[in-house]
Amino acid sequence: MPRERRAPPPDLWQRPDMAPALAGKDIGAIFRIYRRWTGSTQQDLAELIGGIAQPRISAIERGREQVMSLDLIQRIASGLNIPGHLLGLAPETMDDSASAIHDEDVQRREFHQLAVGVLAGAALDWPDAAWSVPTPPPDAVDAPARIGTADVAMYRRHLGYLYELDNTYGGGAAYRLTVAAVNQMRRALQTSSHTPDVGDALTRVLGEATEHAGWLAHDAGREQDARYWWLEALHAAQTADDDDVSTVAFASMSLAASTVGTPRDVVNLARAAQRCAATRNTPRLRSLLLAREAVGRAAQREPKAAWSALAKADNLIGTESDADPYWLEFWGQADLACHRMKAAEILGDIDTAVTAAGEAVTAVDPRFARNHAAYLASHGRVLATAGRPDEAMEVTGQAILRTAGVDSARIRSHIGQAVNILEARDASSTVRGFVEWARAYPLAGATT
Repeated sequence: MPRERRAPPPDLWQRPDMAPALAGKDIGAIFRIYRRWTGSTQQDLAELIGGIAQPRISAIERGREQVMSLDLIQRIASGLNIPGHLLGLAPETMDDSASAIHDEDVQRREFHQLAVGVLAGAALDWPDAAWSVPTPPPDAVDAPARIGTADVAMYRRHLGYLYELDNTYGGGAAYRLTVAAVNQMRRALQTSSHTPDVGDALTRVLGEATEHAGWLAHDAGREQDARYWWLEALHAAQTADDDDVSTVAFASMSLAASTVGTPRDVVNLARAAQRCAATRNTPRLRSLLLAREAVGRAAQREPKAAWSALAKADNLIGTESDADPYWLEFWGQADLACHRMKAAEILGDIDTAVTAAGEAVTAVDPRFARNHAAYLASHGRVLATAGRPDEAMEVTGQAILRTAGVDSARIRSHIGQAVNILEARDASSTVRGFVEWARAYPLAGATT
């Protein structure tokens, strides 16, 4: 029998079980009670609220995450139609700019609802054997008969929402939605009528989306899929004569090669990105590509070249330019520190690696929740390697708690490495207890 999802009872907010939860702003209890009275799933709540994944709903319900953000409380009230005053929210007074923000939030929620329809309920699900790179998802929506500049703008806007999902929840959460978007754009190019200019513009957006699919696959630990998407991105970039897409594809491939390729691959791919970036070689872009190359130089046991490249990257990183490519937003001191940590760790300078990892955690942009968890996990790993178990347990524990709602194979790997190092090097009861707790904690996206 199909699951029945019911409308909330008219008096739901006044019921004896719900009223105390609202008064105490117990969001976990509110979620549980709402689902009990409506037959909704955690995924249903994620779709109603928008911008929040099912694992985070689960963490909130179980008390593993407390909702403190006013913005999130407002979105929960709006998504579930809870009268704002019951959650202590002031009546809304919206000027024109606030209305524009509200419209953008509505569009974002509509996008998530569209994505759920495209994926027949699989959106924001976890990786499984059903993932198939070249095959369109079931029940995919038909492409429009004719597309124009407004359609291209819509695809680009939706791609921006996918970037937001990745920044917050990691590659495993956003991968399927991105594949759906890529396949829809492919169908639009193949079956819809359009002018040559519109076709070129959509091909550029398709290149950006396929590159992003490659990055998400890498973050989710699906390296073969990542290579497929990056090669598709390079093909789209060549078709549309788009150096930006080629640059970011080669830069991403260089980063991936630092863990699954050879040192020579890291350097060669970083240099390929530098060549593609010649037409838009801004200081910050050069900074990123030099940092990528530095990791490869370290892996090739060229410490002088590695530190020289990192020093140049540091000198360039603070110079912003209107010509910076759109995708460079993430690049800052935190990511540079992470590259410095990687190079130092490869070269055996563990003290420098620990310092750099701590700098990455301190400098991370709060918008990038996934990166914050990743930097904590890396910091915990190098602290464990440095023989500092108390600090390693504290930082790794923070990383584990940060994984609620974040699905990233890279982060799980770093956490697992830290735990394994601690277990191998310290047999104390404190470490044993931490190892047991860490391995019992349900990391997002992990399989048993």
